[in-house]
Amino acid sequence: MSSLPDSPPQSCSASFATSDSRPSDQDFARVLLQRVRNRLIEYLEVAASYEAQQAFLAQSPDLDVPNEIIQQWSDWVSPDWRSELIMPVFSEDELLAIQQFQTIWQALAKDLVQPLPTLSILQQSPLWEKLRLCAAHTLHIFMIRGRLSEEHIDQR
Repeated sequence: MSSLPDSPPQSCSASFATSDSRPSDQDFARVLLQRVRNRLIEYLEVAASYEAQQAFLAQSPDLDVPNEIIQQWSDWVSPDWRSELIMPVFSEDELLAIQQFQTIWQALAKDLVQPLPTLSILQQSPLWEKLRLCAAHTLHIFMIRGRLSEEHIDQR
């Protein structure tokens, strides 16, 4: 019976620049939050672009892409997001953009008919266009700093 190694392989662990060799819980939490921020950027890239949405559909034809676009936001942004998505990983402008997008997203999620129509039909609706435009604005705000490191604390 083989035993587990004392530490994860280099490819599985984040690196941290700290005075001792052991990262703190705060360091881990910050890098994890940087990863969440990067996942939000990936989400916004799809939500902000009809072409990206169609590519998502082409890549996953059996997936209910409209529903995924609605539900993935809530995978990353919980009802308690204000206490979870915090500075300095998120800038003040990014937090404001999240709030604005969250408001549009909530209204859209509430007002869309269920079951959702096909993606091509949704893309013709004013509600979906409003979501796309707000996602594009939010993405623009996030891309001022761009993606953050997923391996170490990013000081940007």
